[in-house]
Amino acid sequence: MHKNFISNLAFLLFLNVVVKPFWVFGIDRTVQNTVGAEEYGMYFALFNFTLLFQILLDFGINQFNNRAIAQNHDKLNVFLPNILLIKMALSVVYLVLCVSGAYWLQYNSFQIHLLFWLCFNQILASFVAYFRSNLSGLHLFKKDSVVSVMDKGLMIVICGILLWASFSPTPFRIEWFVYAQTFAYFLAALGSFWMVFQSTSRLQFHLDTTLIRSIFRESYPYALAILLMSIYYRIDGVMLEYLLEEEGAKETGIYAAAFRLLDVVNIFALMFANILLPMFARMLAKKEDVSDLVGLGGKTLYVFGGAGVLHCFVFSQLIMQWLYVEYTPYYGEIFAYLILTFLPIASTYIFGTLLTANGSMKVFNWIALTGMLLNIALNSWLIPLQQAFGATIATLATQIFVGTLYFVFAVRIVKLKINWLTALKLVFYFAACGLIAHIAFSINLHLDWRLRMVVGMLVGLVLALVLDLLDWREIKGNVLRRNN
Repeated sequence: MHKNFISNLAFLLFLNVVVKPFWVFGIDRTVQNTVGAEEYGMYFALFNFTLLFQILLDFGINQFNNRAIAQNHDKLNVFLPNILLIKMALSVVYLVLCVSGAYWLQYNSFQIHLLFWLCFNQILASFVAYFRSNLSGLHLFKKDSVVSVMDKGLMIVICGILLWASFSPTPFRIEWFVYAQTFAYFLAALGSFWMVFQSTSRLQFHLDTTLIRSIFRESYPYALAILLMSIYYRIDGVMLEYLLEEEGAKETGIYAAAFRLLDVVNIFALMFANILLPMFARMLAKKEDVSDLVGLGGKTLYVFGGAGVLHCFVFSQLIMQWLYVEYTPYYGEIFAYLILTFLPIASTYIFGTLLTANGSMKVFNWIALTGMLLNIALNSWLIPLQQAFGATIATLATQIFVGTLYFVFAVRIVKLKINWLTALKLVFYFAACGLIAHIAFSINLHLDWRLRMVVGMLVGLVLALVLDLLDWREIKGNVLRRNN
């Protein structure tokens, strides 16, 4: 199981390292620099608004389906046609609710127009996510990996043409960005459906009301989890624009500039969760001990994440100055503290995923509910006082609180065996990476700061090998097997 985890993770990392960073830094960042922080901030707030109602598109079906298919592959033939019918009905409800909410919040006509297409994009993305849950549940991880970058790869091509081909005398507009996403998601949905369809022996659209009731009954805890997590992870962008009024769009744009980079590192943490969920589910169903797999996933995520995050914290001002044309030190201050939230978020991706695979959704949701209430309270208090920086502190505090609780309850419920020596090594490793980052930042040696930052991170990874936090022999063995 460990070899399977490393092999599939390596392939997934390769695809995402090639595609998604270019999407974020080459396309998404360029769009913000082109249209300006205020216009992009308006888009970011609308985008986050659509995510608040994302629960209606999924209703926990994806996680439930992933777990069920992983435990019994034969369920695909029955689940697929019925779940597709469910998702079509949910999509209509979602679209009506989002547009109605926009009218209630008194969005102008352009914002409602943009919101409609963003909602349609979310509908297409939800179908892609559902098809991916089938591929992952079937342990077709390589196909799942290809689908995970398909939409972004298409958007890179489309937006690249719109941004740099200069075929139109009209300056790039934010709505073009949204339309490009629509086209890319549509093609990704078709491609992922075909991959899943190839794994079925039959596909008959027959509405099985008994099965549908069973699916809703089984999936509603997962739906609640998605709702609660979406709120405490995404509501900050909405609250910034709503609470600050005149300065709201600009502050949201500045916050989005930092949040974009957090999203980059979260992509890799999410990849861990997507691979670990079906593995955890199958092992727990067989009453196998998951402690070693948790340790392998946790160490790998914390080692790479720790080296990257701590260097980003130290080099925060230089990074933001390099990336954004409207840079001020305020950008760097927000990014420095927002990027730190990755470490507690990593805990959620490892231990929250374990609780999900174990079916411990009641505990999971109580933790998520507490985190949501804490986040809303902190944002309501801090945003009027400190604007985007207040939202940053609220996010960091919430993620530390939630990530700690997921760890504690996962250990208690699943009865994980904790390797305290490894835990101490990780604490030492984080402290050492912080020191290495400060040395790399302070010692110029006539080297470009980006090179010094990369060298510092590589030194941190070498330290992880020395401390035996990364199993070089296992990684090397899997790489050799993939090349033979």
